[in-house]
Amino acid sequence: MHTWRKSDDRINNELNAALPTASFTKSVDATKQCATFFEQLSKLQKERFAAIKQCISVSSKRISDMKSQLETSPDSPSNENIPVALRKEQLQLRQFKSELLEEEIIQNSALKVLYERCRDHYNNPAFERFK
Repeated sequence: MHTWRKSDDRINNELNAALPTASFTKSVDATKQCATFFEQLSKLQKERFAAIKQCISVSSKRISDMKSQLETSPDSPSNENIPVALRKEQLQLRQFKSELLEEEIIQNSALKVLYERCRDHYNNPAFERFK
């Protein structure tokens, strides 16, 4: 996740490099730059959300499979390691869910930075919450 979030972490630097200051506004199309940044940022964020949700789905399925295995044959000798594995999987599921919340916070902060830098050049419905 750290590698995937580098673009969000560096958004200030990338915007500073791509968008001109007031004295150089004629040399760069700020509207196009902002639109490109928004599209790239949105694409990366959607990919991360999808990956985290997929991990949550897989982990939830594993948990339900382990629980059903314990319920169907609770006294089976092959089930003695399942409670430990179940707790580990539940912990991992909680971590994935907290990762999803963290992703939402990172997404909001990155969009806010983009809005602050691009509000004079580019308008998008996603920016409405910052006005």
